[in-house]
Amino acid sequence: MDSTKSAILVDDLRKFADFVEEYWADLPDVEVEAASHVWGFNNEDVPEVIVDAVRSGLHAGATISKQYSDTYFRAYFKFGALEYKVVCDRDEVCTARVVGTETVTKRVPPEGEWTEEEVEQDVVEWDCHPLLAQPKEVVA
Repeated sequence: MDSTKSAILVDDLRKFADFVEEYWADLPDVEVEAASHVWGFNNEDVPEVIVDAVRSGLHAGATISKQYSDTYFRAYFKFGALEYKVVCDRDEVCTARVVGTETVTKRVPPEGEWTEEEVEQDVVEWDCHPLLAQPKEVVA
């Protein structure tokens, strides 16, 4: 983030905090969501950006948790009741490594009615930067 955008964001957050402090009795429960989306097309080195964010969060005292899906990596930074989320494509920060295959039952769209059949699919493990890895990588 550049310094001008950072200064504007900080000023806007202070205005919001003043608003909540003054009008709390008139507001429903407030949940604040902040997020950054880091994509390869607009960032030269996605892993470096994510790792730098995680390191900064750790230094700032945030509680950090990580979530993986088959397509996305998310890092959640908890600052008390506030949560900041950084999202990127999982394959930008982790490398898939096929370690075998397994037979699973899947619903398959037929020409008529839906059926189930057993199919073979890859068993994948992900190799991620140590700060981004979870103890046992599981694709959700």
